[in-house]
Formats: sequence, C-alpha cells, structure tokens
Amino acid sequence: MLDRYTLDIAALSGVPTRIVPAAGCTGRDHFPYRCAVALAGQLDAALVEFAGGHAGFVSHPSAFAEQLHDVLTSTD
Repeated sequence: MLDRYTLDIAALSGVPTRIVPAAGCTGRDHFPYRCAVALAGQLDAALVEFAGGHAGFVSHPSAFAEQLHDVLTSTD
C-alpha cells in the first residue's frame, strides 16, 4: 500500500516552511533512502544525510543530534 502513495509535490512546494529531505547514509540501498532522494529531486532540494541508517538517532545519537541541530538552525 505504501508504494501506491503519491505526495502532492505542488502543495509541498507552495508551503512557506522549509522542507529538508533527509536519510541515513548507511541505508542507501533501502526504500526509505530512495524515497528521500526522489523527494529531494522533485522539490529541487539537497538531500541531507545523517549518520546511521533509518534509525540513526538510535545507533548514532550524538552525531545525529549534532547534525539535526545544524540543519534546523541553518538559514539555507
């Protein structure tokens, strides 16, 4: 069922909120990573890679937290 879901890219592109597509760097061969890459491409945004895989916040909490802080406080 998940593979049939379609995001409304036009609606996402029109929001004032910054959308940051992100994925875990060790999950490049997995479905969630590929979805993040596709979203980044459709939004013409850079993909941000976090430490670890799909649950990098569990396996690499310090690195994940530091990068999350950097992403959320950046003005790019």
